[in-house]
Amino acid sequence: MNGDLRQGLINFMPFLYRVHWTLAMGEFGHWLFGIVALMWSLDCFVGFYLTLPRGNGGFWRRWKYAWFVKWKASAFRVNFDLHRAGGLWLWPMLFILAWSSVMMNLRPVYERVMSTVFAYESPGEEFFPKARPTEHPILDWHAAAIAGQKLIAEQARLKGFTIEQPLGLWYGPESGAYFYEVRSNHDIFRRSPKGGSTHVVLDGNTGAFLSLFQPTGQRTGNTVESWLYALHMARVFGRPYQIFVCAVGFVVPLLSATGVYIWWKKRRGRQLAASRAISSTGETVTFVPQGD
Repeated sequence: MNGDLRQGLINFMPFLYRVHWTLAMGEFGHWLFGIVALMWSLDCFVGFYLTLPRGNGGFWRRWKYAWFVKWKASAFRVNFDLHRAGGLWLWPMLFILAWSSVMMNLRPVYERVMSTVFAYESPGEEFFPKARPTEHPILDWHAAAIAGQKLIAEQARLKGFTIEQPLGLWYGPESGAYFYEVRSNHDIFRRSPKGGSTHVVLDGNTGAFLSLFQPTGQRTGNTVESWLYALHMARVFGRPYQIFVCAVGFVVPLLSATGVYIWWKKRRGRQLAASRAISSTGETVTFVPQGD
């Protein structure tokens, strides 16, 4: 059983993956992380906006200070600069991680946004209206493989891509269709199926062509999605990028901790200011702290 620690350490890494993806809490954790990822994506834009200088004149001259840390300043200022500058320098990667997490855990929201911004088609959208769900298709595996090989070769000639090698064949009873998958020159990275590999979809009863999916070069939104998968899972640019993603994994809790500290210090300052204002009036008032 994937991720079941009762069966020994062989399941430790699958369990760690389940924690990373769903907090090992099943469907509830899946949706919870999706909501958190959406909040993180929105927070990326809020945080970026808060770094912009206020007022008129000398925008770039004043904004450049937000990109650096004043190491000789007070502890609070160093903490503040680490939070602000760290978020600015890593902003593109932080947003990629956040939005790709929405893609994985909150598909309805993700697909609505992508369809609005880009030319995008949800996986299965093209052929599912033609699908006839069945557990037992007329075509057996051997016949489906031959039909899939022929169809993908035809599509390669029509669409102008190169087939490098066959990867696999699988059947989806909910769609009544076979999926014949190959590695092509339009694939972003070489691990299948995460990130999207080139595949043709054929009717499980007749072998008729239903759809072709290409991870890049077909629709802008789907190309972006394939890159989001690849970048999130560090399946491009080799070992240097993997090390970079690992380092970002340490930076994210640093930004969280410095952000909480900034909030706490400012909240404490408001409480003290309110207490002094009350004391100066000579009145006895119980101060009730308010959250931000």
